[in-house]
Amino acid sequence: MAVVNTLSAIVTNANASPPTMNDPQLALDARVHEQIGLVEVAAADDDLSTYRMGRVHSSWRITDMEVKSDAITGMSDVDIGLYDIASVNSGAAVDANCFADAYDMSSAKVIWTQVLTQALNIDQSLKKVWEIAGLSADPNKWYDVVINSTTNGSGAGTIVMRIRSVTGQ
Repeated sequence: MAVVNTLSAIVTNANASPPTMNDPQLALDARVHEQIGLVEVAAADDDLSTYRMGRVHSSWRITDMEVKSDAITGMSDVDIGLYDIASVNSGAAVDANCFADAYDMSSAKVIWTQVLTQALNIDQSLKKVWEIAGLSADPNKWYDVVINSTTNGSGAGTIVMRIRSVTGQ
């Protein structure tokens, strides 16, 4: 066994002489944004229906994404990802399941359930939206966070999503 004293990049930068500036989204200067979207799922909604829950900028870092929902019978396979907004590229998927893949909404989620990390690896926690989308550079644009129901089933119900993100401004 070894006793170690490991520093995160934030602490390493603060300890440097002279101190190195941290990315403001990762350190003390971040500005937190929260949004809550609510949609109603109808029993007649077809498979592959999309529910646009919120909007994030490519330069932001998402810190938390949670859902609550009624039990929606048969809605056992939803993806949560990033889509262009409707006025750009017809609202097409950028990465349809970057946040959650095959997430089950057929049973009630009466408390907030974390979905941000359903498909993200732990090492993606520090990534900005454009990096999560797999892009090579920040396109400086807005994206919708979308629930896409691969299997919609026959039930109706309410879905609420809370998205928290940070900016450096």
